[in-house]
Amino acid sequence: MRFPSRLVALPAALAAVAVLAACGGAELGGAGGSRPEGAELLAAGTPVFVTINGNVDSGQWQAAEALVQRFPSGQEAIDSILGEITDGGAQLETDVLPALGPEVDIAVLDLPQDGNPAVVMLTQPTDPSKLEKLLAEADDAPVWREVDGWYVVADSEEDIDRALNAGGDSLADSDAFEEAMGGLPDETLARVYLDGPALLEAVEAGAKAQGGLGQLGPNAVELLGAGDKLEYAALALVAEEQGLRVEGVARSEQDPGLEPAAAELPGLVPADVLLYGSFNGLDRGLSQFLETMGKQTPDFDRTLAQLELALGVSVEDDLLPIFAGEGALYVRAGAPIPEVTLVLSPDDPAKAGATFDKLVAAASLFGPGGEGGKPPFTVTDTTIAGVAAKKLEINDQVTVYYATVDDHLVVTTAVKGIADLVEGGASLADDPLFQEARDTAGTPDETLGFVYVNLEHAVGFADTLGMLDGEKPELAANLKPLRYLLVDATGDGAEARFSGFLGIA
Repeated sequence: MRFPSRLVALPAALAAVAVLAACGGAELGGAGGSRPEGAELLAAGTPVFVTINGNVDSGQWQAAEALVQRFPSGQEAIDSILGEITDGGAQLETDVLPALGPEVDIAVLDLPQDGNPAVVMLTQPTDPSKLEKLLAEADDAPVWREVDGWYVVADSEEDIDRALNAGGDSLADSDAFEEAMGGLPDETLARVYLDGPALLEAVEAGAKAQGGLGQLGPNAVELLGAGDKLEYAALALVAEEQGLRVEGVARSEQDPGLEPAAAELPGLVPADVLLYGSFNGLDRGLSQFLETMGKQTPDFDRTLAQLELALGVSVEDDLLPIFAGEGALYVRAGAPIPEVTLVLSPDDPAKAGATFDKLVAAASLFGPGGEGGKPPFTVTDTTIAGVAAKKLEINDQVTVYYATVDDHLVVTTAVKGIADLVEGGASLADDPLFQEARDTAGTPDETLGFVYVNLEHAVGFADTLGMLDGEKPELAANLKPLRYLLVDATGDGAEARFSGFLGIA
């Protein structure tokens, strides 16, 4: 919200309140898996809705408390957040918790580009007098209205009027809202709902209020509304014994034509990746983006045709097929900079390599060193692990290599990026932590793509570089419980589902 009251800071810090209450055995009724009752008060078309589980005695908050305690500074961070809320003598169990209800909801009404959205908070306090006292003592006293036992708190009466259902359809009456919330787990810490059309309208209104598109740039709003328009999206945060899980669902007005596929490249790439991103059929997404740009941007198609002529490459016939199969982008430890490697699986590897040669040759003519001056990089032939490759020397710190390895086009910043793929060895698919991450996250065999981060190796690599030494010993200690992060997406038709899991030791 726009006003800095102690109570309004509370929804953002409710997790801290609930964890402390759980530690102390405090009780607050409610159920995280119930239908959000506050949605019945809000008008249909609310762009963003957040509902937070206020039952601090539930299994969800008990699990969250156990996770927080695994971090050395976890309790200290909670105490710091609560300091803002209890400043001035308010006590957690006698003053703050009774001011809350079993459900705390937040509705975002607009998205102005100045970063100050209109936000409304709703709750059914256990003790209304406690809530009214906290509101009255706020530095910038907010306004509030009582509706059927619910307290609606906002920056202004106008915001409350905008938020509430004035006899029309409510947010809870929306089929999209019911369908989205029904696709989320029952027991959660918090759930978020995004109304696609209303969100786009809010972005457009925010841009127009700034006298144009402002930071969004030319045609950005049009692009947001083009293509497979978002109907809705929703996600839930769940605490588990092994870490935090995020589950989500999104539906578009049209089928984007993406199909889940099994990932084979983890069986090829080395096991010691810090970050790994998997994708498949990227050519379809790129094609749709270019089509949208052509519809929304004047002279785009003509400019693209001129660029194709200059490069000697057809986007549709030469470039897009390079991304038609499975691909992976991953990062490994390296010195003086980490290794970044892209592996693609085109149907015609020889043609893909030739297309890349043309792109590199054309790119050498552009940039500050082109047009008869010093080229922006030099290209030489080389051999890596018995495989013919190209070497692009950009500067003293950055060199790029590319080659065809086992029907895959490989582009990398390090010699070992190609050599390790040629010579083989332990693969990512064989790595125990990766296997654990996939099993715990419940990643399906076929996905639209996934991102995996080996946080154990990443933190160790940062420590090796000295990034966590000196004045950051607490940071290093609080990063060490982090083990991995895995986020995947799958889908069927117009609906896509995604999940993520943060493993905590």
